[in-house]
Amino acid sequence: MIRGIFIISLMIWVIALNEFLPTFLLCLMCFYILHIQGFTRVNFLRSFYALTWLFLPIFIFHGFFTPGIMVQYPFYLPVSEEGLLRALHLSIHLGLVFFAALIAFRVFSKAEWFTILDRTKYASDLKPYVYLIAALRIEMMQVLQCRKKEWLEMEDRWFQLPQVLFFIIHNMISQAKEQAFRLWTGWDLVMREVERGAVVLSSTKCHLYWVSMMLGWAIFCLI
Repeated sequence: MIRGIFIISLMIWVIALNEFLPTFLLCLMCFYILHIQGFTRVNFLRSFYALTWLFLPIFIFHGFFTPGIMVQYPFYLPVSEEGLLRALHLSIHLGLVFFAALIAFRVFSKAEWFTILDRTKYASDLKPYVYLIAALRIEMMQVLQCRKKEWLEMEDRWFQLPQVLFFIIHNMISQAKEQAFRLWTGWDLVMREVERGAVVLSSTKCHLYWVSMMLGWAIFCLI
């Protein structure tokens, strides 16, 4: 119950907040919650690396195309201070959306998410796709790492890139068909394992989510 209310509160904060300071404070709170949930330093670095490719276009477009006072220090750039501030605000809000989504999916364990799907009338139809994606993710990460290593060792690797990408896409389609066939033929066994691993929706971190929810609403309402 508490975790469900906490997830709803996260959604409200992400949608309704548009001020810089509360958004930044909620981002810090999200970092702390992810740390408590077991998010390692490597996970944070990978997340920030992925977000960099979203932040960079935001700063470029807003910095160069937003009218205002141009940056004069340490040397002149055709970038407006208003554009940089706006880009910083949007980037922090995007980071809040990203990390709030990570928290929401980590609030419940994998077994609990499957239990929720079982208890939801229409969402239960999504279970085969969830299992398929989980199986494909493991195999495709191995394929991508292998193909990346082979591509880096090629002499004319940039000329070989289209062929390598085509092979990867073809491999993904083949793996998806194979995994779908395995899942279809072994679906009864998978369901029996899920029933044996059924869990009660409870968590030892509920007090953390309760305190975080109160702190988040305080930031949302008072700042």
